[in-house]
Amino acid sequence: MAPEIHDRLHITDDFKPYDFAVNERPSREAELDIDPLYRDRCLIHAIHGGDTIPRPFYNSLVARGPDGIEDVLSNVYFAEKDWGTFQIAARLAHYLGLNGYLRINVARALMDFGRFPGMTPPDAGHLDRFAINYPFSYYLDHEQKTSLLQNIYDRTSRYYEQQAPGKLLILGVHTYDTHNPSDGDGHAGPGTVRPEVSIIYRALSFQAKARMPYGLFDRLFIDELAEFTADRRLTARMALTLEKNGIGVGLNFPYLLPNGSFEVRGQIWTFFSFLRERFENRYPHKRGLTPYELVWDMLMDTNLRGTQSEGLRSYLHMYREPPKNQLRLYRAAQRAYCDIETFLNRNRREIMTDFRFSPNRLSSLAIEVRKDLIWRFEDRLCRKPVLGPEGLIRENVDRIAHLISSAIAVYFNKDRGPILER
Repeated sequence: MAPEIHDRLHITDDFKPYDFAVNERPSREAELDIDPLYRDRCLIHAIHGGDTIPRPFYNSLVARGPDGIEDVLSNVYFAEKDWGTFQIAARLAHYLGLNGYLRINVARALMDFGRFPGMTPPDAGHLDRFAINYPFSYYLDHEQKTSLLQNIYDRTSRYYEQQAPGKLLILGVHTYDTHNPSDGDGHAGPGTVRPEVSIIYRALSFQAKARMPYGLFDRLFIDELAEFTADRRLTARMALTLEKNGIGVGLNFPYLLPNGSFEVRGQIWTFFSFLRERFENRYPHKRGLTPYELVWDMLMDTNLRGTQSEGLRSYLHMYREPPKNQLRLYRAAQRAYCDIETFLNRNRREIMTDFRFSPNRLSSLAIEVRKDLIWRFEDRLCRKPVLGPEGLIRENVDRIAHLISSAIAVYFNKDRGPILER
């Protein structure tokens, strides 16, 4: 990206929702050398560092919004962007010798890929949001919201689904504010200072209720598997490496993973992929049959965007009428669902244990780095960033990325069991 449009809000007619930023010069440090089989099964991604908004959405916002909406957008952009996240991801890819990293180009002020599709109201809490962010959620019309989800959210989801199979580690890189919000008791200042780094690998719903919410993911998912989305040997190694080098670490603080996060959706997607493999190995004659394909598509529709999947989900769990002329197909899919459910129930303990401890299980986690460590701001609340490349604190980015890479290398080389080739 050209320096004059880097790390500043950019309105454009030529837009790509995501890029795979190629690593041109991988590291050659011996201590970071990991088996190529591991290296090829790692993905670094950054979803909240984008700066661009397609011009049609911006024009609609300005035309429909009140006076001063441009200033509102600028403030939302400054607050919502994970400043420095692309640069950390790039250095991680460099040190780990990866081909590159995946980045989402769309500004988070417009769309957040880490949430379920839908509209975010202006007063939504951090974990209560949907993909289309305010103010666009109020000032785009129905056609534009549909276009936004189809051309950005869905395209990006399909790309992730192509990249995810076979991965052992998917690490989401984020940056967060320096302070927690104040408690709302009239105190004018900021809340407590956040850890310099936080590692997030636990689902909010499981933490609160010891189960995943009904109506979002299918009830065939085994709730206990949402307790952790990553191998705790990895998270412990990362925390230890950072702490030994003077960087304070929080675990699953100050928040946990929202249900719509890639980390949670990825675990559920990979579990149903694992269950499908087990089921079809046991019953190969059922592989590819249309009713079963409909059920597997529904189970793995973790971003809730499939119309056919939603219809089947509604028929199975809300007991609604099927679409016209599809009663026979839906009844066949119901029998297929019951067949898969029976297989899971009969083998529940074995399937849960084998998935949980599989050497091929995906570890998906988010790492948050405090913004003030890696970016220059004109205020203590990190709302007035220094725009452009001169805002970056390069030495801190490099040090933190090197330490995290060192921890990942030790984990792969020493901490975990042997890899199983697929």
